[in-house]
Amino acid sequence: MVSIILMLFSSCVKVITLDLKNADNKVVVQANISNAPGPYIVNLNYSVAYYSDNTFPAISGANAKIVDDAGNSETLTETTQGIYKTTSLIGTPGRKYTIEIVTNGNTFTGISTMPFPVAIDSFLIEPSTNRFTNAVSGYRVVCKFTDPVGVGNFYRVVINSNDSLAIGDNTSRIVSDKLSDGQQLSVTFRTKLILADTVSIQLQCIDKRAYDFYNTINGAIGSTSVRQFLSALPANPISNISNGGLGYFSAYSVSKMSAVVQ
Repeated sequence: MVSIILMLFSSCVKVITLDLKNADNKVVVQANISNAPGPYIVNLNYSVAYYSDNTFPAISGANAKIVDDAGNSETLTETTQGIYKTTSLIGTPGRKYTIEIVTNGNTFTGISTMPFPVAIDSFLIEPSTNRFTNAVSGYRVVCKFTDPVGVGNFYRVVINSNDSLAIGDNTSRIVSDKLSDGQQLSVTFRTKLILADTVSIQLQCIDKRAYDFYNTINGAIGSTSVRQFLSALPANPISNISNGGLGYFSAYSVSKMSAVVQ
């Protein structure tokens, strides 16, 4: 089975044809840094062929380093196989961050600039009712925020709860202000939350490269499950990792709110 994988190399887009059934393992990076307290985590795995089982080999023994444009840097510590963590680095809005990963003699880099945070205006939990019985059948969780005027902004809104089954798989939404600059934006999640459940919202301000990754992986698999991306997809997610690497590096700022369903 042959498909097209679209990847970003140093701001240039290349289209590569892969035989997904027998595709060589690719380095997959899942890396985030934010203005929230660390540690920040980098996951390194190899991709697998599209028809393989869901066993994604961890990349152990790599050298992973994050630096910013203010001269700060930290080499991450591998805590378990394929998982690397910071100990002292502090994410700061407005700074440009570069991740450098060296494994098996190959170097992979990614660049991301952390946007300034945007405050959440309101966080509402509204009951959904059955139109036939008028009984409460779940809750809508609504996050509202005002987009800054004159700035190109990209957002990822993430929902979490102690009742994960009530949230389901669709735990995030991505939003661009392309058609709504300076306006109040509203993002709604439909859930099966019940009374006394706790729920939290993160409003992440992400850069354009992270938005493109989440947007294209959405189109490829119908959700933003990066874990599924480890299987060589028959589609074209965009990556900001160089040298043929897959995945993403995202420096984002975050605003948070939480509440109890009452």
